[in-house]
Amino acid sequence: MENASIVSYRNAADNVTELSGQSISHGGVWNVVQALGEKVKEDEAELVKAVEKNQ
Repeated sequence: MENASIVSYRNAADNVTELSGQSISHGGVWNVVQALGEKVKEDEAELVKAVEKNQ
């Protein structure tokens, strides 16, 4: 994930393919980043609810 935040999606895809032997397109990297971002958003919303409930 960090790699995709400091290089282009295309370069991140090339790096993943080179390091893991698993082929992924730049679009695939974009999809993974979007899915992870959505998960982080949901997790943060749950944390906010927990904090608000305890106040």
